Amino acid sequence: MLKTALLLLVALGVLGPERPLAAQTGAKEARAEAVRLNREGIGLLEAGQYREAVAVLEAARQRLPQNESILKNLASAYTHLGVEYLNAGRYADARRALDPAGALDPAGARITYYRGFLALKQGDYRESARLLERSVATDPDNLAAWESLGHARYRLDELEATLAAWRRVLEREPEGRGVLADCLARARAELGFRRIAAVGRSRLFQVRLDGTRPGFEWVASEVLQFLEEGFNQVCADLGFYPREGVTVVLYSDQDFEQATGAHHWVGGTFDGARIRIKVRDFSRQRAAVRRAVVHELTHTVVHQLARGAPVPAWINEGIARYEEGITREDADRTLRRLGGAAALFPLAKLERSFTHLSGTNDVQRAYAQSGSFTHFLVEMKSPRGVGRFLERLGDPPVGGAEAAFREVFGLGLDEAMARWRATLGE
Repeated sequence: MLKTALLLLVALGVLGPERPLAAQTGAKEARAEAVRLNREGIGLLEAGQYREAVAVLEAARQRLPQNESILKNLASAYTHLGVEYLNAGRYADARRALDPAGALDPAGARITYYRGFLALKQGDYRESARLLERSVATDPDNLAAWESLGHARYRLDELEATLAAWRRVLEREPEGRGVLADCLARARAELGFRRIAAVGRSRLFQVRLDGTRPGFEWVASEVLQFLEEGFNQVCADLGFYPREGVTVVLYSDQDFEQATGAHHWVGGTFDGARIRIKVRDFSRQRAAVRRAVVHELTHTVVHQLARGAPVPAWINEGIARYEEGITREDADRTLRRLGGAAALFPLAKLERSFTHLSGTNDVQRAYAQSGSFTHFLVEMKSPRGVGRFLERLGDPPVGGAEAAFREVFGLGLDEAMARWRATLGE
């Protein structure tokens, strides 16, 4: 969880040269009210009531627009509010708070870091790298900024710069950084793989694969066709056409494990930067590879549609299964085999990645449940309806994802689950 730096709470200073009496009277009243509002804003900040602090300090700024103390306190209030929204995954709200903070204190290293971190979460990797470079130039001891900068560079496919940023963090703070060490090892392995990789490109996509493997040119051409066809299908269904493409990397089993660290049952991943697909024998697995490419491509579209905001795994995986061609009948058949309606997971257990599930049957049931319920939602409102829900997650109404669901589908999530469950039978 992000934490804001210590509050910079500043009392008002002396105003300046004397004015004529009438002007002095008005100025004294404005100053007195500004002093009162500034103190009230400081109290609200100390109490953690950041939205209220912003409102009060904005009122103080209206009375003394150029007062440095008020502006600094207001910047602190906006920053704390932005970080609060960031921690809650409300990225659109976070931007509405952090942008004014950046305007009030453009040279502030911490504010610049939070803005860069937000850009990273929202998928604006070039802007994220720009802001984070500014932040570490001013505050080189902020290891969190260096770590985020590495992630931004990684997503820009700048692997040497990625490794340099992450090494800096691990050299300064080696303990308790196992996850980052794993990321660095995988980026290093990817850099080694890239040196032997052949590349096929189209307008939006590129495909990397081992250039020493027989028939790599044909494989690259086929996968590019999967991408173009899948992109048109997914985007038409969801009603959203991203401008950014994606890189797909095809790996052998061993290379895939080194690059992703994924469970053995995982056939593909999307990490916000690249799609990775495990391929043993393309000529025999062509249909399976196509499904995996479309599945992971759907995740990339969903990520951009929701503007980087957290998307529950059940709808993320459910719509990906829908797009890859897994039917409602396929999903329901799997559910019946694994216990039927009596064995369903509570949706709360399917909010995050399914990698936390313990066994193969649990994983299969989670995917089948997500796919069947998503099909039910598509039947209610069409794929465009699901797309509208995903888009609304990027800027949710008051009440969050539950309110967004009700807004789009016209009923609450629990009621929708109950209706869907009734269609399964016992």
